[in-house]
Order: sequence, then C-alpha cells, then structure tokens
Amino acid sequence: TVIAHSFGGRCTMFACKSFPELINHAVIVDSRLASKEDPMKAFQDAWRPKKIYERLEDIIPRFRLRPDEPCPALTKTHLALMSVKQQNDGYTWKFDENVSRVLRNRADTMQLELEELRDLPMPVDVITGEKSIVCTRRRGHRMVELVKNARGPIIIPTAYHHIPIGQPIAMLAALQGVLAVHNGARYKE
Repeated sequence: TVIAHSFGGRCTMFACKSFPELINHAVIVDSRLASKEDPMKAFQDAWRPKKIYERLEDIIPRFRLRPDEPCPALTKTHLALMSVKQQNDGYTWKFDENVSRVLRNRADTMQLELEELRDLPMPVDVITGEKSIVCTRRRGHRMVELVKNARGPIIIPTAYHHIPIGQPIAMLAALQGVLAVHNGARYKE
C-alpha cells in the first residue's frame, strides 16, 4: 500500500500504472489529476536557481504552504526547518527545481491524465479536504468516476489541501478505515 499526498499522489498513480506488480493498493490524499473537462496548467513561473540565505533565521520566515492556508505557527516553523538544507556557506530549500521544469515541459499532455490512469488494476482510495482548492469535492468525485477501481472520495470536514497539517486526527482515522477495509477487517455489530 502506498499513501501519497498532493503531487506525490499524482506520482503514485503513474507508478501504479507503470509497476502494477509492486503496488496492490494506493491511497491518494488531496491530489489533482487533469481531464478533458478540467485541464491542468503547467508551472508558468520562470525557472530560477534557488537562493542561498546566509542564516537560518533569514530563510525560515519565508516558508509558505502552497496553496496558502491556515497552519499553526509551531507546525509551520517545524515544516520550514525540515524543508531547508545547508549548502556552501548558507541555507537553501530542499525542493527539486527540476520538478517544475518537467511539468512545464509536459503541459501539452497534462490534459488527459485521468484518462491515462483509467484502468489501474489495484484499489485506489481517494481522500480530499472539504475546503481544498486543489482536489475539490467535484474533482475527487470525478477521479473516482473515471478510475476503474477508485473508491470514495472520503471528504475530511473543515480540512484544506494540507490535510495532515490541518486535520491530523481525522486524516489518521480515514487512513485506518481504508486500510482496515483493504485488509479485509470485519467489525462486530
């Protein structure tokens, strides 16, 4: 079972298509895929090298969730600290800027992702946040409608896109539920 959030969910679904013998269940958390009815734009931002900041105190306050949404200050600081690395005589972000380059180059084929993934052989559970602007209720239902073995969507109340940050207990409960169902758990009445 692979559990993946956001961009990781898209990557996981393509991994399911490419390596179905290695993955027997996917849980996709607030990920968006493109379809004819809902095409996705590629990253339009011009590529630029990551900036090096002299001090950790200079880079940490610049951390932002994308999309921007409520996040406890302590959590945001922790995420920022986990998102930087020391490089040369300073600090920079860990993200791989090649991802945006790949997506920019893939813009012309990003319109049919759901159709490409229609016949995944394994169960795919879909979880979305009620207030998400990435995987809206409509997009979650569309994914379940178009992907043959998709189930759900489970919609986490009051959650935005970053469900593990905003609603960690509800997220854990949803995961426990889909894993129990997938593993054949039976409940006593």
